[in-house]
Amino acid sequence: LQMHDLDADDLAAVRKLGAAVLPRLDEYGDIFYEWIADLPEYQIVFTSPEITAHARAEQLKYWRRTFAAEVDERYVAERRHVGATHARIGLSLPSYFAAMNYSFVLLTKTLYDNQLSNDEYLIALQAFTKLIHFDTTIVAETYSRLINERIAKQSQALLEMSTPVTQIWEDILMLPVVGIIDSRRAQDLMLTVLKRISQTRAKVFIM
Repeated sequence: LQMHDLDADDLAAVRKLGAAVLPRLDEYGDIFYEWIADLPEYQIVFTSPEITAHARAEQLKYWRRTFAAEVDERYVAERRHVGATHARIGLSLPSYFAAMNYSFVLLTKTLYDNQLSNDEYLIALQAFTKLIHFDTTIVAETYSRLINERIAKQSQALLEMSTPVTQIWEDILMLPVVGIIDSRRAQDLMLTVLKRISQTRAKVFIM
């Protein structure tokens, strides 16, 4: 919260904006899902009315929680869940950022009916912007971490497949090496061979 300069006054201003916007949240859902219906990446994800309905319900719940502006451990955990979900279904961060930007415009301009004074609105707009940045930071960090972990696991699996150590006779192992050997691959080869030698106490022929 300190990093994003969010304090109690900001959260109170977000709640005040929410009181003006939340009564039109269903209308937000109609406009938003009409917008994403033409986006190719979302068409891949929302493959049935049931999936779309579930996503819409979760999204409206997300915004109600946002405008409640009770930023605690549960709030952060829910944002991490959003990042994990996007990583799991393969929805890219650019698409997420575009959706958040579109939602921001809908909630602060399209659906806003000037219920607040100009000063109150400007304060609420600034506070809501901070909170959105707070949310997207958590989502992007979670998304990136999970994607990097997945890539690391895939890379490790490929390395293990590319360094097969085969026992051809008792106490003799064979390691076929194909392609370019850089420092990273050389280290992996060495570790793989040493691990197998420690298991079998065999000699190794590298071909």
